[in-house]
Amino acid sequence: MKPGVPCRQLVGGGCSIYAQRPENPCRNFNCGWKIPNSPLPDEMRPDQCGAIVVLGQDWRHWRVIRAVPVGWTIPDETLRRIKHFAVVQRMALIYHEFEHIDGAYSRTQRIGFGPPDFVKSFREALIKEGAEELETRGS
Repeated sequence: MKPGVPCRQLVGGGCSIYAQRPENPCRNFNCGWKIPNSPLPDEMRPDQCGAIVVLGQDWRHWRVIRAVPVGWTIPDETLRRIKHFAVVQRMALIYHEFEHIDGAYSRTQRIGFGPPDFVKSFREALIKEGAEELETRGS
């Protein structure tokens, strides 16, 4: 799967091979909205909010929330909710925006949001990777 290109198994808003879906990435993936006892409300269902949220991952020594848009970018209201959730949970956030030209994917922008120490570390990691075009925003 690539940004801006739906999975070829997606039919009518659902997976056409769900019972036989592969281990990786499908069975191994844990959507934050769908996990048992999820703290995310029903409004954060990916097809309704426009983002897939993954909770409690590790990035370096930080516990982070990751968010990926269902389309090109996470809708503003959804991003506001995810940022608020990150602040309340005292977690950093890494989210993606997919840039496109004439409807074709061109690059991924990774954005860090959280405490100043996290933002600094995230920015340094991006620079070290040679990803100077990527943006880091503070809390």
